[in-house]
Amino acid sequence: MKNTDAEIRIKSVLKSSEEAEESDTCLMGRYICGRGRAALFYDEVQEGMENCSVMITVSGDSVSIKRRGSYESYMLYERGRLHTVAYKTPYGEMAMDFRTKIVETEFSPEGAYIRLCYTIEMGKDTTEAELTITAKTV
Repeated sequence: MKNTDAEIRIKSVLKSSEEAEESDTCLMGRYICGRGRAALFYDEVQEGMENCSVMITVSGDSVSIKRRGSYESYMLYERGRLHTVAYKTPYGEMAMDFRTKIVETEFSPEGAYIRLCYTIEMGKDTTEAELTITAKTV
């Protein structure tokens, strides 16, 4: 398995009945690819989440995202599946349901492409989400 520096781009679109929010972040991290799996590692750069590290793993038809630090969560994305997540913040813990609609992944020693479309449910609030992650080795 090859472990290399990578330029990582994370694009996120969140749509609720009241608003839409988009973000596009580029950062440096590490990329590992081999044995039918890929993983990305990086430190958060968004304001308020500076003390968090993230590990994204692609294996088979699933993608997992594990965040550690002042915000902690483990999210597993599998097409057609519902997962309940405990999202820990400095202000307390929230339970969220994730229902994954689309999981698209491609990876090679040169980089990775991940696209996730899913619904987030918190109580009576529902948000449609699309997350696109690309990594290119440098």
